[in-house]
Amino acid sequence: MRHLLAFFALPASGVLPLAMAEVAIGTNLTIILDFENSPSLAAMNTMRSEVSHLLRRTGVKLDFAVRKELSPYQDFEDLVLVRLRGTCRMAGLAPLMDERGPLGWSHTVEGSILPFGEVSCDQVRRVVEAAVYGRGGPHARELLFGRALGRVLAHELYHIIGATHRHGRRGITQAALSAQELVAERLEIAPEDVAHLVGRLRERAALPSRTTQ
Repeated sequence: MRHLLAFFALPASGVLPLAMAEVAIGTNLTIILDFENSPSLAAMNTMRSEVSHLLRRTGVKLDFAVRKELSPYQDFEDLVLVRLRGTCRMAGLAPLMDERGPLGWSHTVEGSILPFGEVSCDQVRRVVEAAVYGRGGPHARELLFGRALGRVLAHELYHIIGATHRHGRRGITQAALSAQELVAERLEIAPEDVAHLVGRLRERAALPSRTTQ
């Protein structure tokens, strides 16, 4: 069974937590992670590594920060805010019902994609539970869960950095990924999608630094 990976939506209020305009991502990009609940450190480290690995050929230099650890009015060259909903860990949780739903999504205003994405940890965990069962102990399952989260996040960053609603025909940018693809040893961004990201980065003018509030 293949599961929907991403769709585009507006925040219900129409107001975002950070001042944001149409995206013009530079080559130094900070991903600010906003957790709803305390995550698994092992899963989060793996998620960061997976995202960095997947985007390594685009020229983007990634840094990660946790929103609650930021000081007021901290400056960044460019940033994307990602809200991670639900519980971002595998261990110690009861099985979830197999309900359909998106794994991640990006936000748009009047067709323009904003630097604001969301990932549903609960939905990702629901999708990959069967795929990680029996593949090592609790720590190994957290690492596989982190890999899956990294691929969902990289998919959303493709839309945000590439300023595109389009999905790819293969690799991480497909409209849907199976549980096995989310935790497989190897899954990449297809060369044509890397080329799109590189092209977008080259044609964009730099923006002034953004400040968290």
